[in-house]
Amino acid sequence: MDYSSRCSPVSVILVTAGSRGQRVLFRYPYQSNSDEGERESSKSHYALPHSNEGCSARFSDSTLANILTPKPMLCGQRFELKIDNMLFVGHPMLLNESNRGDGRKEEVMMKLFNIVFILKAEADPTLISSYHDLSKRLAIALKHEERRCRYLTKERETMLAVHDEVCSMPEVDCAESPFLHMLPKSKLAVDLKDSFESLCTTGVVQIRINGWVNVSFCLPQKVHNLHQGMLTITPKAIETSLASMRPYHTLLFLVDEVSLLGLLPGDCSPAVTRLIRMATPLKSFTALSQDTDIPLSQVFAIAAHLVHWGKASIIYPLCESNLYVVAQSLNMNTLSPLAEGYAASFPGKSLHATLADFSLPSPLAEHYNPLASPQQQAEQVQMVVWMLQHRLLIQLHTYIFLVPSAQLEQQSDTQGRMRDRRRIRWIFGGSFTDELPVYQDEEPLGGPGTSSSPEFGVLNSVPSLTYSEMRSIHRVPAAKNEEDLKLFARLAPYFRGRHHLEEIMYYENLRRSQLLTLMDKFRDVLYLCQHEDPSTACFHNR
Repeated sequence: MDYSSRCSPVSVILVTAGSRGQRVLFRYPYQSNSDEGERESSKSHYALPHSNEGCSARFSDSTLANILTPKPMLCGQRFELKIDNMLFVGHPMLLNESNRGDGRKEEVMMKLFNIVFILKAEADPTLISSYHDLSKRLAIALKHEERRCRYLTKERETMLAVHDEVCSMPEVDCAESPFLHMLPKSKLAVDLKDSFESLCTTGVVQIRINGWVNVSFCLPQKVHNLHQGMLTITPKAIETSLASMRPYHTLLFLVDEVSLLGLLPGDCSPAVTRLIRMATPLKSFTALSQDTDIPLSQVFAIAAHLVHWGKASIIYPLCESNLYVVAQSLNMNTLSPLAEGYAASFPGKSLHATLADFSLPSPLAEHYNPLASPQQQAEQVQMVVWMLQHRLLIQLHTYIFLVPSAQLEQQSDTQGRMRDRRRIRWIFGGSFTDELPVYQDEEPLGGPGTSSSPEFGVLNSVPSLTYSEMRSIHRVPAAKNEEDLKLFARLAPYFRGRHHLEEIMYYENLRRSQLLTLMDKFRDVLYLCQHEDPSTACFHNR
């Protein structure tokens, strides 16, 4: 079973408690007539069928009502109960109003209700939190409608009437599930059924409680699961990507513009529609903010919303200098749906032949034919966009490390020599996602045991440089040029392997040619490596 299937709920149950006691009003899926033989030992209509994977225990209706109805003091907070291989997740809500609008005492008072989702016991904490969030949203919407027009009370009376009607049937017909008769009569039952089925298929719930309150929910574990289980994207990966968004990034829509606009609610902000119409993989967030007259902070908020709902991802804008390579561990045969989809989108083109061109990292400019017509060049861009949308390509960025020369390391003192060797081991042996270690014996220029030297010039103003690093930089022939040395000192804080070239260019307002020229002049003390941007690499983790 793939990750997406494991994220689906086993069942949804609505429980209420009031003057008529604790009752399980509705449950979906319900048992069919084919399960009558299984119900011989348990007369309850709420017993969980053996066919549900991971659910071996069977409970009577009264038992379910008791275990899913907490004390009033526990309402308004997360409800979680694990029994054998089942996990019950909900958000019980207490109803404080006990009087009618006309001031008369209610004959039948409802004290609390609880919408519970049954999950498999091995569900991870993020999945449990997601289902609790959905239960809470539904509970808040129902409480609002109960206060406004007693909607939940009316639905409860309808459901109880169906239960009483089924119980009064002859013994032959009584075995039929009351939930089957409840769906044509109860709008709330239909909403819960539709929510369950949407969670199992798309992971997106969009319902309108009582035709008044919108409830929108997205299950990230399902909507971001691509390639039929080949790629698993967790909520933590999404949070990492959103936290790493920068003004030089942009949006890559995973659905076409018409479909995306059709999914928007009627009361959405006009800024959302304007951004979707203007967005393109070629424009950064900064350019989009200027073109749409939307504040950058709001552009970020809209982008985060679209990414969370699986409608877009974060990329660096397409340009000729971008370096792409085929995604790692890509397993795709010639008859895969992706290959067929690619051939349908680009007639006469083979996905495997196109991917072969990216088997080795190379700039995008090398894949363009200068003699091609504008239509052919536009098609090549769309081919790259298509592969990025389906996570088949990874963009590599160049990161820079400042490494003192080995000759100078031998001439430095014992303390500095050990320090530099540890730094080099970290650069060549560590992972780029690790935090840069802090050495207790490493002191910048001007710290204990060192002193400023006039010969280093502007390098004295960079507190992050160590003594051995400054000596190495000063011995590079290019350091004799004052302008080059000033620019290097200005960029030195970026040379710790945490900032790629595009980021440096953006924050320091430099052209690529300027940065590459400086790197070439100081190549004796710089070490370059290429890997993904952490803000986008999380979408390729398996």
